[in-house]
Amino acid sequence: MTRRARLLTAAGYVALFVAVFYVSLVLAFPVDALRRMLAANVEASTPLTLAIGSLSLGWDGDLSARQVVLGWPRAGRTLPVFAADRVDVDVALLPAAFGRLEARFDGDAYGGRFDGRLAGPRDGPAETVLVALDRLDLARHAGLAGAARVVVAGLLSGELRLSGAAATRRTGYIHLRVESGSVRELPMIAASLPEVGVERATVSARLDRDRLEVESVEVRGPELTLTGSGQIGLREPADASTLNLTFRLRPEQRFPPTLRRLLGVVARAPDASGAFGFVVLGTLARPEVRPL
Repeated sequence: MTRRARLLTAAGYVALFVAVFYVSLVLAFPVDALRRMLAANVEASTPLTLAIGSLSLGWDGDLSARQVVLGWPRAGRTLPVFAADRVDVDVALLPAAFGRLEARFDGDAYGGRFDGRLAGPRDGPAETVLVALDRLDLARHAGLAGAARVVVAGLLSGELRLSGAAATRRTGYIHLRVESGSVRELPMIAASLPEVGVERATVSARLDRDRLEVESVEVRGPELTLTGSGQIGLREPADASTLNLTFRLRPEQRFPPTLRRLLGVVARAPDASGAFGFVVLGTLARPEVRPL
């Protein structure tokens, strides 16, 4: 046998070994254990819960998750925060087999797209979580009205990033924006605005361990302009999180005259721009709004 033939034979054995090993890895891959691991990882990294109806592994190493729901436990029940019929997940099989989870995911939801990645120990909280949202239609979110107690519409985009283990020092940021939106039945001064148009709304915040620093909130529309900032102290359960937020509300041309007069009664004098100041204290479950 020539040297070239020996090299080809050796390469063939190596290729056969790799193929058999890969097939064995796919066949023996603990899909159910991975589903439980993903749920435990989300719960350890965030105040949310994760439910996956089914999880299947293809020959290409990609996972397909069906009936995926992120929930927020609150007041004895779990409110749906996010739901997708299908999420495609690309898991690095070798790291997962040796105790580390590295995955990318993407899918469709509420008429838009989302994608992201996570990495960390298989049996612990994720060290890195990155999620990007692209034009999700909030009007299609069936549970949003019940959770927010208002009717919200608009196209939501943005990104969220978390870094660090939950047990040490978790940091991150959140950038969200809503375009072409509206809020109906918004409570305000013993009444409610029938509809508030939202031309553009943005929220930027940074997470530092157990404190969410809300750097800016800005909502602009034909009825009002709202700006704000402050801090949220994160607690368990989430309803116990403390609020220290400052907002300035400026009525615009389409703001109802009756509410404008009421606003002048319950709030202190507006600033030079015509904006009224408010501070929000208390907890997430029991917020207290006071004039500033």
